[in-house]
Amino acid sequence: MDGDHLPRPEFGTTSPVQVGSPFSDRSEPLAVNVPLDHPSNAHDRLTTRSPATQYPRNLAARGGATASLSLGLISWLGVLMILWGDWSPLGTVVTSLLGIGLGVWGVFSHFRRVAITGLLMGCITLAVSGFCEAIDIYVRVNGENPFAPVLDGNLDE
Repeated sequence: MDGDHLPRPEFGTTSPVQVGSPFSDRSEPLAVNVPLDHPSNAHDRLTTRSPATQYPRNLAARGGATASLSLGLISWLGVLMILWGDWSPLGTVVTSLLGIGLGVWGVFSHFRRVAITGLLMGCITLAVSGFCEAIDIYVRVNGENPFAPVLDGNLDE
Protein backbone atom coordinates (compact mmCIF):
# COMPACT_ATOMS: atom_id res chain seq x y z
CA MET A 1 0.00 0.00 0.00
CA ASP A 2 1.17 3.52 -0.73
CA GLY A 3 1.64 5.99 2.11
CA ASP A 4 -0.79 8.55 0.75
CA HIS A 5 -3.50 6.02 -0.16
CA LEU A 6 -6.14 5.73 2.56
CA PRO A 7 -7.51 2.32 3.49
CA ARG A 8 -11.02 1.50 2.43
CA PRO A 9 -13.35 2.78 5.20
CA GLU A 10 -16.15 0.81 6.80
CA PHE A 11 -19.78 1.23 5.71
CA GLY A 12 -21.35 4.56 6.86
CA THR A 13 -18.12 6.37 7.65
CA THR A 14 -17.66 8.12 4.31
CA SER A 15 -19.11 11.34 3.06
CA PRO A 16 -19.45 11.40 -0.75
CA VAL A 17 -19.23 14.86 -2.25
CA GLN A 18 -22.20 15.25 -4.56
CA VAL A 19 -22.50 17.22 -7.77
CA GLY A 20 -23.58 20.79 -6.98
CA SER A 21 -22.70 20.53 -3.29
CA PRO A 22 -21.56 23.82 -1.71
CA PHE A 23 -18.92 21.80 0.16
CA SER A 24 -17.27 20.41 -2.96
CA ASP A 25 -13.79 21.58 -3.79
CA ARG A 26 -13.64 22.52 -7.47
CA SER A 27 -10.05 21.29 -7.83
CA GLU A 28 -10.92 17.73 -6.78
CA PRO A 29 -12.92 15.25 -8.85
CA LEU A 30 -16.66 15.29 -8.13
CA ALA A 31 -17.05 11.70 -6.91
CA VAL A 32 -14.48 11.42 -4.12
CA ASN A 33 -15.09 9.41 -0.96
CA VAL A 34 -13.37 11.07 1.98
CA PRO A 35 -13.69 9.58 5.46
CA LEU A 36 -15.52 11.74 7.97
CA ASP A 37 -12.66 11.54 10.47
CA HIS A 38 -10.06 12.74 7.94
CA PRO A 39 -8.56 15.96 9.40
CA SER A 40 -8.49 17.95 6.18
CA ASN A 41 -12.19 17.29 5.52
CA ALA A 42 -13.32 18.71 8.88
CA HIS A 43 -10.99 21.69 8.61
CA ASP A 44 -12.14 22.51 5.07
CA ARG A 45 -15.77 22.36 6.07
CA LEU A 46 -15.24 24.74 8.97
CA THR A 47 -12.97 27.27 7.27
CA THR A 48 -14.25 27.57 3.69
CA ARG A 49 -17.39 29.53 2.91
CA SER A 50 -19.59 28.94 -0.06
CA PRO A 51 -20.46 32.02 -2.13
CA ALA A 52 -23.69 33.75 -1.20
CA THR A 53 -26.71 32.86 -3.30
CA GLN A 54 -27.57 35.63 -5.74
CA TYR A 55 -31.33 36.13 -5.91
CA PRO A 56 -32.91 38.43 -8.52
CA ARG A 57 -33.64 41.86 -7.08
CA ASN A 58 -37.04 43.52 -7.22
CA LEU A 59 -38.66 40.49 -8.78
CA ALA A 60 -42.13 41.44 -7.51
CA ALA A 61 -41.78 44.97 -8.89
CA ARG A 62 -41.79 43.49 -12.39
CA GLY A 63 -45.35 42.40 -11.71
CA GLY A 64 -46.17 45.93 -10.61
CA ALA A 65 -44.85 47.33 -13.90
CA THR A 66 -46.84 44.85 -15.96
CA ALA A 67 -49.98 45.39 -13.89
CA SER A 68 -49.60 49.15 -14.28
CA LEU A 69 -49.57 48.82 -18.06
CA SER A 70 -52.56 46.46 -17.99
CA LEU A 71 -54.56 48.76 -15.72
CA GLY A 72 -53.64 51.71 -17.95
CA LEU A 73 -55.12 49.90 -20.95
CA ILE A 74 -58.25 48.99 -18.98
CA SER A 75 -58.54 52.64 -17.90
CA TRP A 76 -58.36 53.76 -21.54
CA LEU A 77 -61.27 51.44 -22.32
CA GLY A 78 -63.13 52.97 -19.37
CA VAL A 79 -62.48 56.50 -20.66
CA LEU A 80 -63.79 55.50 -24.09
CA MET A 81 -66.94 54.08 -22.48
CA ILE A 82 -67.38 57.29 -20.46
CA LEU A 83 -67.05 59.53 -23.50
CA TRP A 84 -69.18 57.45 -25.88
CA GLY A 85 -71.74 56.11 -23.46
CA ASP A 86 -73.49 56.85 -20.22
CA TRP A 87 -71.04 55.13 -17.89
CA SER A 88 -70.02 56.26 -14.42
CA PRO A 89 -66.39 57.44 -14.30
CA LEU A 90 -65.85 56.17 -10.75
CA GLY A 91 -64.54 52.75 -11.86
CA THR A 92 -62.06 54.36 -14.23
CA VAL A 93 -60.82 56.68 -11.48
CA VAL A 94 -60.19 53.71 -9.17
CA THR A 95 -58.49 51.70 -11.94
CA SER A 96 -56.29 54.68 -12.82
CA LEU A 97 -55.25 55.17 -9.19
CA LEU A 98 -54.34 51.49 -8.86
CA GLY A 99 -52.35 51.67 -12.09
CA ILE A 100 -50.47 54.74 -10.86
CA GLY A 101 -49.63 53.06 -7.55
CA LEU A 102 -48.37 49.88 -9.20
CA GLY A 103 -46.46 51.94 -11.76
CA VAL A 104 -44.60 53.79 -9.01
CA TRP A 105 -43.69 50.42 -7.50
CA GLY A 106 -42.67 49.02 -10.89
CA VAL A 107 -40.28 51.89 -11.63
CA PHE A 108 -37.74 50.17 -9.36
CA SER A 109 -37.59 47.03 -11.53
CA HIS A 110 -35.86 46.17 -14.77
CA PHE A 111 -39.18 46.86 -16.56
CA ARG A 112 -38.81 50.59 -15.97
CA ARG A 113 -40.06 51.66 -19.42
CA VAL A 114 -43.17 49.50 -19.07
CA ALA A 115 -43.85 51.04 -15.67
CA ILE A 116 -43.38 54.60 -16.96
CA THR A 117 -45.74 53.87 -19.86
CA GLY A 118 -48.31 52.55 -17.39
CA LEU A 119 -47.81 55.64 -15.21
CA LEU A 120 -48.40 58.00 -18.14
CA MET A 121 -51.51 56.12 -19.22
CA GLY A 122 -52.79 56.10 -15.63
CA CYS A 123 -52.20 59.84 -15.17
CA ILE A 124 -53.92 60.78 -18.43
CA THR A 125 -56.91 58.55 -17.79
CA LEU A 126 -57.12 59.82 -14.19
CA ALA A 127 -57.28 63.41 -15.45
CA VAL A 128 -59.99 62.67 -18.03
CA SER A 129 -62.08 60.43 -15.80
CA GLY A 130 -61.66 62.78 -12.82
CA PHE A 131 -62.92 65.68 -14.94
CA CYS A 132 -65.91 63.61 -16.08
CA GLU A 133 -66.60 62.56 -12.48
CA ALA A 134 -66.53 66.23 -11.38
CA ILE A 135 -69.08 67.07 -14.08
CA ASP A 136 -71.20 64.08 -12.98
CA ILE A 137 -71.15 65.26 -9.36
CA TYR A 138 -72.05 68.82 -10.45
CA VAL A 139 -75.02 67.52 -12.44
CA ARG A 140 -76.25 65.43 -9.48
CA VAL A 141 -75.97 68.35 -7.05
CA ASN A 142 -77.32 71.21 -9.24
CA GLY A 143 -79.52 69.28 -11.63
CA GLU A 144 -78.05 70.87 -14.77
CA ASN A 145 -75.07 70.27 -17.01
CA PRO A 146 -72.63 73.20 -16.97
CA PHE A 147 -71.71 72.56 -20.62
CA ALA A 148 -75.27 72.24 -21.94
CA PRO A 149 -76.23 74.98 -24.44
CA VAL A 150 -78.62 77.62 -23.18
CA LEU A 151 -81.79 77.43 -25.26
CA ASP A 152 -83.81 80.38 -23.91
CA GLY A 153 -83.85 83.76 -25.67
CA ASN A 154 -82.59 85.84 -22.73
CA LEU A 155 -79.09 86.09 -24.16
CA ASP A 156 -80.24 87.82 -27.35
CA GLU A 157 -80.96 91.11 -25.61
